[in-house]
Amino acid sequence: MEVLPFLRGHDLINLVDGSCICPPEFLTAVSDATSSAAATRVRNLAYVAWFRRDQELLSLLVSSLLEEVLSIAVGCRTSKELWDAIEQSLASASQSRQLHLLSQLHGLRQGDSLTAEYLGRARLIVEDLALAGRNVMLEEQNLYVFRGLRPEFKGVTSSLAVRGHPMTLLELADLLGAQDFIAGDDYALPGGAAPAAFTAQGGRQSRGRGGGRSAGGSPFGRGGSASAIVLILSPSLYPFSEGILKSPSSLSCLLE
Repeated sequence: MEVLPFLRGHDLINLVDGSCICPPEFLTAVSDATSSAAATRVRNLAYVAWFRRDQELLSLLVSSLLEEVLSIAVGCRTSKELWDAIEQSLASASQSRQLHLLSQLHGLRQGDSLTAEYLGRARLIVEDLALAGRNVMLEEQNLYVFRGLRPEFKGVTSSLAVRGHPMTLLELADLLGAQDFIAGDDYALPGGAAPAAFTAQGGRQSRGRGGGRSAGGSPFGRGGSASAIVLILSPSLYPFSEGILKSPSSLSCLLE
C-alpha cells in the first residue's frame, strides 16, 4: 500500500501493526501525607501521548478512504481497528479478483486470433493473477493454453504435454509461431501438388527411341553403372508425407 512508506517515515507503523500497545489510562498513586496511606488514581501521561498520536493517525486513515468504502471505518475507535478492517476488505477483494481471473484463464480460447495474440492474452491474465497474489505454475499455464488452442495444434501440444518439461509462454509463442508458419498456406505448392523429391537433370542419361542410350556417357561413374540417391523427408517438417509416400521416412529415386 502507498501509505506504508508514510507510516514508516513518521514512526507510526507501530500503532497499526500492534507493536505499540496502549498503556493504561490511569495509574494508582499512594500518598503518605496522612497517617493512613490513601491510594488515588491519576491520569497516565504515557496514555495521553499515545492516545493523541493514535487519534491523529485514525483521522488520517479515514480521510484517505474513498467515499464508497467509508463504511469500513464505522465502529473503529483506534487506528489499528481501522487498519485491520482495511486489510480484511482488501483480502476479500483480492480473492474475488483471483477467482475472476482464474475463470478467464480457464475459458480462454484462441478462436480466429493469431497464436501470438492468443498467448499475449494468456500472459496478461497470468501477470494479473500474480499481482493479485496467485502465482500460476508453468504446468498450469501450459495446460490452460493447450486447452484453448485450435485443433490443428493438438498434435504438437500432445507431444509437449507428455514431454514432462513445461515451457514459458514466450517459448511457446516461438514454437507455436513456427508451427503456424510451417502449416500455413504459404507452404502449399502451386496447383496444390503434393511435395515430391526433385533430382538434378543436368548430365543425366536419357534413352532415345528404341531403347538406345543417348551420347554423353554416365556422369555417375565409369561404365554407366546405376546409382541411387536417397532423399530423407523428415515427418516433423512434412507431416503430410505419411500416407502419400510408400515409405513414411524416405524416398529412393533410382537414377541410371
